Amino acid sequence: MPNALDESAPPRMTAPQRRLAAIMFSDIVGFSKLMGEDQQATVALVEEHNGILVPIIERHRGAVLKFIGDAVLASFDSAGDAVHAAVEIQRALAKRAAEQPHAKPMTLRIGIHVGDVVQKDNDVFGDGVNIAARVQPQAEPGGICLTQTVFDMVRAQPELKLKPIGARSLKNIEGKVKLYKVDL
Repeated sequence: MPNALDESAPPRMTAPQRRLAAIMFSDIVGFSKLMGEDQQATVALVEEHNGILVPIIERHRGAVLKFIGDAVLASFDSAGDAVHAAVEIQRALAKRAAEQPHAKPMTLRIGIHVGDVVQKDNDVFGDGVNIAARVQPQAEPGGICLTQTVFDMVRAQPELKLKPIGARSLKNIEGKVKLYKVDL
């Protein structure tokens, strides 16, 4: 029987864990076009992007679950933490744009939803992820889009200016989903 230090031993698989989480999904606007124009510079942009997002997510008690090219999937225990992280991210990117007007643009769309997720090893599945991923493209460039569930959890926070943007049909999601934006 192989011991725990034996590199030939198969990796240990953990049992799936179901939980409620605030999921933030973001990506860089125009990433494919940027890659087509200058792949090396765009890869460097993604590295800079990750360097900005990860500390902010962690500062707001979140965890990056996955990097998917230019996209970041993060999980938070609280909707408030997720929204505050998203606001700080958008403000940091606006500051970057003001201080470096000739740098490659780094504009994000961010979507946030609270829902059920199933985490197994280093992957996460479920409605929380699916809906957040479909809400994210509904945000305007440089914007943050929230579902009704998130809105209900953070609307009493006076520092957040929230505006309805209407109910939308989202790919592979039954029924229309009420969406809100954070007015930055």
